[in-house]
Amino acid sequence: MHNHLENTSKVSEKLPARQTSLFYRPFFLAYCAFTVYFYYSVIQPYLASGDVYGPRLLADSITYEAICTIEREFLDLATIRDIGPCLGLWIFSYNSGLLSFVNAGLIVLSVIWLAKTYGRAWEPMLALVLINPITFCSIFGANKEVFALTSFAMLAIFIRSRSLLALCICLVTALFTRLPAFATTVSYCLLLVIMLPRSGSISANIKQRYWFIIAGMVVFTTLVSVVFGEALQLNLLGDFSTAEDVSRSTEFSLSLNNLSASGLYTVVYVMRLLLNFYSGAIGFTNLLQGEGANYYTVAVAGSSTIFIFLSGLLVYRGIPSDMSKTADFWNILLFIVYVTILLCLSPVIQHRYFFGIYIILVLFTFNRKAESYA
Repeated sequence: MHNHLENTSKVSEKLPARQTSLFYRPFFLAYCAFTVYFYYSVIQPYLASGDVYGPRLLADSITYEAICTIEREFLDLATIRDIGPCLGLWIFSYNSGLLSFVNAGLIVLSVIWLAKTYGRAWEPMLALVLINPITFCSIFGANKEVFALTSFAMLAIFIRSRSLLALCICLVTALFTRLPAFATTVSYCLLLVIMLPRSGSISANIKQRYWFIIAGMVVFTTLVSVVFGEALQLNLLGDFSTAEDVSRSTEFSLSLNNLSASGLYTVVYVMRLLLNFYSGAIGFTNLLQGEGANYYTVAVAGSSTIFIFLSGLLVYRGIPSDMSKTADFWNILLFIVYVTILLCLSPVIQHRYFFGIYIILVLFTFNRKAESYA
């Protein structure tokens, strides 16, 4: 698979832009055709059934609609954690087809804009984004994953171009994910504008500023985890993890809470980050045995596997040379640490909450191409 991706990258570098477009055009056309077919053959009947425990392709989409229209009044305190999906449903009059079209448009436009901003070929980047099973599942219905992906892409664009439009879209789409995630993004953008350097090479002295900020985040989150101790239930993803959620965790996950309460949050952070990124791939073993197989578990397992592959590829090849020594790379790296170190305070392991970072992995996968692709 590595050789295939590397060969694809070489083909993209050697072929003219027109031929490269012809290379990816059949894939995009087939993807669109299958998406439309899947919507009318699976999604519409699923939504019409109102069965929350149906194929579960959409994760919590039916739950969001039930919360916003049936069980509770819109935007009361009980639904505040789901403000994004509820607002999206309300804006588009609970029309799943229109919402799916908007989701797909956000993904495509975000990837193309990001690729052009960093001088990458947008066709292979878009293809790599689309083949992630969570991307496909997130096209249909209300969810937070599309907006997280868009928000992270817009932030990366703002880091390079300082586009106010990208910043506005970043903050609005962050609001559609989770309120604490929105607050985290806002605070990081303020940090970015106030004290972090813009594009260009940076010196060793400037790098010390990044390490100082990261050290401060480690100290802060360690103190939070120690103060809350074993009773830590604060979920910075936008809700409060219940005792039932934690009880479903593995014994290993629960032991991490004890380490966190002992002041070893740095160790816990690394382990939880690895679990959130990659542990979903373990689900393939259950799927092969026919246990718990559904669209959602397949999507998580597939996405985790792609995370493993791209992470390994980055370790093997390194960060693209046009970014590795620039402020852009360090600003993006700091954002990833900034967000994940707060998200990992949650004792619940959930891969899709970290799905927005996938767009960053894709960006780092490809080197800068010729101007014909910029």
